[in-house]
Amino acid sequence: MMTVVQRYTQSLLVPQLRSLGLSKRQWEIVVEDVTQRLESLLCHWSDVHFRRTVLVLGTEEASFWRPHSANMEVRSLVVVAVRNSLIEDLGASYPYTKALRSRKTLLPDALMPWITSEAINAFQEVDLGDVQAQPGRDVFGDLPRRFPNAWHVLSLLGNSSDSEIECNLPMAKSEPMDSSVSARDVQHHEVVASGIDPTLDNQLVNVLRLVKRRELDLFFSHSFKGITRNPKKLLSIIDCVLRSGGTVLTPNYVLSPTYLARRNPLIRPIHNTSDLRMQITNTEGLSERHKDLLASLNP
Repeated sequence: MMTVVQRYTQSLLVPQLRSLGLSKRQWEIVVEDVTQRLESLLCHWSDVHFRRTVLVLGTEEASFWRPHSANMEVRSLVVVAVRNSLIEDLGASYPYTKALRSRKTLLPDALMPWITSEAINAFQEVDLGDVQAQPGRDVFGDLPRRFPNAWHVLSLLGNSSDSEIECNLPMAKSEPMDSSVSARDVQHHEVVASGIDPTLDNQLVNVLRLVKRRELDLFFSHSFKGITRNPKKLLSIIDCVLRSGGTVLTPNYVLSPTYLARRNPLIRPIHNTSDLRMQITNTEGLSERHKDLLASLNP
């Protein structure tokens, strides 16, 4: 008997990937990655605190995925485990995974809603509380240990509905980040690349160096996915900034060592940087401190 994850991948995802023209090797690589992420998240589903913490990584994007009739946890599950998988590589101009590199974009942006919406439809029909999953490798289970400060702030956000939250970081030592740089030169930084690349490009390395030196106290991005879709990389960056006394700022969130805030309601993460000024100047649903931090930017 197929598991819930196998039923989704074999009955829905594999036919989708094959219709895009992927070779057997290519779609097997993607399906293996999606399976691992789904099983890793679903094996923690009964741990409500853990589940809500991980799902924060996908909430701001999931808020706008269809169908809206699906509950937020299902939509966030699909963002974290499906959208933020090697499926990202299929739409990247330069995929991180060598086997997925092609002369053409394998998954155009216009087809991404098809992948995500069909996945949401599939999982909203399932009682996830009854799912039994045993991942070969749990890709989320070690996040609290490796990045305790990032995990702490995300757990406060995920397990509270408050727009503003006081925070006291554990300030425990976390694992060092992968500071190897990508092969792309810094002048190519704005070229759309794979959002799951685990390495830090030159510009990001330089920014984090300034944060560690306390020469920069604000790390800004237009969204979590604008930093990276790689969960370990995202938490490592957040952890680094917080341990250095800095603040991670997006139009939707403020993450600092003593204060957290979120916009209510969240606004859709931008797709083009040309829309950035509009988001920064949008003060709807912001705390006064969040407004002030965004107003201090000069995009």
